[in-house]
Amino acid sequence: MRCLAGLLLLLAGGCSTAPLADVLDFACPPRMPPPNTPSYGGVAIPQSAPPPAAIIQPPAPAVVPVPPIEQPVPAVPPR
Repeated sequence: MRCLAGLLLLLAGGCSTAPLADVLDFACPPRMPPPNTPSYGGVAIPQSAPPPAAIIQPPAPAVVPVPPIEQPVPAVPPR
């Protein structure tokens, strides 16, 4: 009974999935896919480009010219 408890403690103490993965690799080893088979799933597979988005711009506001402001010239007192 003590051996079984020690074995369970060793299995639970490892990495979260390593003991289970080791048993599965022993019971059912992985097979290589045939050559030239398209890949599927996985991490960091090449992603396709996103579809082009329609860019809608509002019309530009009309530019109204502003006339220059005439400022009065200060009077110079005579000397």
